[in-house]
Amino acid sequence: MALQRRHRFILPHEIEAYLDGHPMVLDGCFNSQGRIFSAVLMESDVYGMSLSSVVGKCPVCGEDVLVSPVAFNCSCHEKLGEPYHLTLRRHIRGHEVTLDELRELLTDGITRNEVMLIDDKGSLSKAYLRLSDDHKRIVADYNLYN
Repeated sequence: MALQRRHRFILPHEIEAYLDGHPMVLDGCFNSQGRIFSAVLMESDVYGMSLSSVVGKCPVCGEDVLVSPVAFNCSCHEKLGEPYHLTLRRHIRGHEVTLDELRELLTDGITRNEVMLIDDKGSLSKAYLRLSDDHKRIVADYNLYN
């Protein structure tokens, strides 16, 4: 039985988010080789609209950060021989990291607003997301302003 490949449609709420200036990660896209990838809807001078996996610049080396189905990763990790040069998980303690939050993390090292996370006791708690001291992962900061 042959594997049937389906195209992914962009849903109305994803278009609305894009038009409101807060694009979302689109999972389940297929490239020309039939491989699944994640991307963001972007404006393109050539095509009008296109999909891009580039979502920012690495705070460690300045190279592109790419979105994957599970993480935001630096594109330079293979050149540097560091498999975990920058790997920012897309889900942190029950919270899905948005592109807006990712951009704040990449530029400022911390989110502007608190988010709801599951703490070590299993309860929901407010916390800021920030980059770890080595800038290679996202950590929760429950005591930033307390």
